Amino acid sequence: MRDAGRDSPEDDEIQRLIKMRKFTEAFTKAYLAFKRATKARIKGALRGNVDDPEAEAEDLSQKIFTEFFRLLPTRYDPNISKVSTYLYYITTRRIQDRLKEIKYNISYDLVSGKIEDEEHHSPNPETLFLDQEKVEIVKRAILNLLTHFDGQIVMSFLYGGLSVTDIARAANRSPKNIYTRLAKSCAKLQKEFECDE
Repeated sequence: MRDAGRDSPEDDEIQRLIKMRKFTEAFTKAYLAFKRATKARIKGALRGNVDDPEAEAEDLSQKIFTEFFRLLPTRYDPNISKVSTYLYYITTRRIQDRLKEIKYNISYDLVSGKIEDEEHHSPNPETLFLDQEKVEIVKRAILNLLTHFDGQIVMSFLYGGLSVTDIARAANRSPKNIYTRLAKSCAKLQKEFECDE
């Protein structure tokens, strides 16, 4: 198995399948080609930071490939980067996110988009916010109900594809601060939509 991020003979075939919009077949080939190396890279990065790096690496690598599969039809451009490079980039970001989560005791589910800790619970954007018929309504609600800064955080997280860590870095705030604002803002929006129903 080759390391994602380096030139790989599998890249050309996978990119050809993606250009033909054969996403399932392309994903299968990418998974077989890069899963083992991706898991090994995660395990090495988390060793010493978690109790069971093997289990953590397996769990996070599965989430990374699930995320990759979701992004294939809409976010990945085979004309810009190779699949191995794109996977390496996703893996780097998610390792960084996981290390931040450990540091700040925050749980961030990559698949559902749900963030939570012991005090706050945010709604699931996959079910509440990503219904295309509601996108414009939600955006108007964000403008009307939230401060400009909190609105930017929510828009970046829900529609900009940024993680809590990405937003914190751009805003020069701590991930914990961004997480708390995001959770409270999402709860406020969820309450508004529940009242309208």
